[in-house]
Amino acid sequence: MRHQPSIKMIFWALSALIVFAGASSAQVLNHNEVEFTATVNSILDNGNDTGVIKADASGTELTVLVDAKTDIESEEIEIALTDLRSGDVIKVEGKFSSEGVLASSIEKLTSDADNGFEVRGQITDIEVDGSVVISIAGITVTADKAMQTSGRPSTRVNVASLTVGTAVSIEGTISGDTWTATSVHVFSDKGKKKNVVRFEGTIVEPFTEGLIYVQVEGTDTDQPVIVGPETKTCGTLAVGAVVEVKGKLNAELQVEADVVCVIGALEIKPDDLKLKVGATEVMNVKLRETASGPVTVNLTVEPAGVITLSASSVTVPQGSKTAEFSVTAGGNPGEATITATVNGETATALVVVGEFSNSDNENPNAAARIVFAPDHIKMGAGDTRDVVLLVQPPQVRPVNVKLEIRGDLASAEIHRDLSDDGAAVYKVTVKSKADAGAKSGSVIATLPDVSGSGTAELVVVITSKGK
Repeated sequence: MRHQPSIKMIFWALSALIVFAGASSAQVLNHNEVEFTATVNSILDNGNDTGVIKADASGTELTVLVDAKTDIESEEIEIALTDLRSGDVIKVEGKFSSEGVLASSIEKLTSDADNGFEVRGQITDIEVDGSVVISIAGITVTADKAMQTSGRPSTRVNVASLTVGTAVSIEGTISGDTWTATSVHVFSDKGKKKNVVRFEGTIVEPFTEGLIYVQVEGTDTDQPVIVGPETKTCGTLAVGAVVEVKGKLNAELQVEADVVCVIGALEIKPDDLKLKVGATEVMNVKLRETASGPVTVNLTVEPAGVITLSASSVTVPQGSKTAEFSVTAGGNPGEATITATVNGETATALVVVGEFSNSDNENPNAAARIVFAPDHIKMGAGDTRDVVLLVQPPQVRPVNVKLEIRGDLASAEIHRDLSDDGAAVYKVTVKSKADAGAKSGSVIATLPDVSGSGTAELVVVITSKGK
């Protein structure tokens, strides 16, 4: 018979919250940040200023992950991970992940006078007695019952009226083993899906009656996951398989899965990358298990010429799971597939090269944003294809869309507005040149009358097969 897993342990398993925005992208919810002061217990140095810190935050041991992007400082001077020692007091800022706190910055303090904290996430348990005890991010925080919350909606409520699942930011102080709240901010739920989670773990019981149990590393509980008729599955859901789960947490603390996919022993991150012509980006190979010794991963590219790699192989060092390599785009739009191989395992990643990067279209303050869906296609010489062009949010009246074709394309035309709610969705018909051969081109879309709206690009690869 299965016992109900503890709420504290479930939170650690499900701490990577996600929210979907728009019709073509997913974004990480920014309400799972944390800031705290703690004492270093131990340090695992993986080299190149990456590793793992075990830190004691007043009786709560937290795992702090350090990667190449983590800023480490002492008295405003940059230091290395190897400069930290057991017993040092550090201030950590970062985000929760399924493996711990991924640190964006670590500051070595000269004293432990800074005993404040800020933690963000969903409430996983709340008890009201003489005071209010809130469980969040594996931490227990005490608050006064009369304390008023801030946030939207603008109506203030007592902390005691909050419920499990509410997304909050709590600030306070630490004294001994007690974390005491000085303020509680409630995040607005408008436009977000509630209780949406994503995590990784290992299947520990056979798949029966629409239910599997997933063990998440670092916890002593098995998370129940409901796999229903609408759940998308990838790979064979067998005991021992490592899976990524995306879904919603219900009132019984089961995850109603939208997606359950088996994770291979080898991955390339990111597995889908858009690069600007001539630009260079860093990618990673990732092993599912920590390397017990140096592991060499071979890298190849097909077709040649679209991108170049910094090396034909990379080595994952002992005690680590990842190794970096750089990718440089060529001088023309196109797409290429990177294949990584090790010990019979393979992983692939698609790299699309265009004349504009994704950041050229990222202006959250713009009155409208424009994107192609999909943003890259293949077609034959002389072929015609239809794609969708999205203007977000839907506009009250039609907007002026300018299209420009480059490379081996003959034309690109907007035929009609597909939306019933303003000028939000258009159909664009693209035609390639009859004598194009195996080349490429792109369609550039802009909103000349909307300031800061960015640039959308459809990258077209022209092949002999057209697929």
